[in-house]
Amino acid sequence: MKNKLVRLTHVSGEEASVYSIYCSHQQNVLFEQFCGKFINNYPCEIMDIVRRLRSIGTQTGVLENFFKMEEGLEWDDLVCALYDVPEKNMRLYCLRLTDQVVIAGSGGPKPKHIRKWQDDPVLSSAVHEMMHFSKIIRTKLEHGSLYLSDDELILQGNLVLIN
Repeated sequence: MKNKLVRLTHVSGEEASVYSIYCSHQQNVLFEQFCGKFINNYPCEIMDIVRRLRSIGTQTGVLENFFKMEEGLEWDDLVCALYDVPEKNMRLYCLRLTDQVVIAGSGGPKPKHIRKWQDDPVLSSAVHEMMHFSKIIRTKLEHGSLYLSDDELILQGNLVLIN
């Protein structure tokens, strides 16, 4: 199955690029699927996530303190969660590649009584999916088939991710 990294131009800007992953068996990238799945029941949370990603792209860059780091099972898998607003419970799992590049994946509601993503099947699936893509992306970066532009804002090279 072929998947591809896609730059989300509506939230990317001069400070950072926000990417997501297009899966060949789906109509939309992972982030758009996430938004579509939860917009009806969590409209404020989804709109807040979109606003925060736009702010990352156009104003701040991919600051580490915006994310709960080391959400994956391996220390170097780059999986993180965009911090949710206090009293809210929506998690978006991402890959934070650099201070200028983040890959938005999927996620879901994380009720406050759930301490670990492993305890929720939706969150567990989203994190495992991002860990899978992280391994492919890190390998491509190490081998040079995927690389950053000179200004470090754009991923270039082979954006196709084959399972």
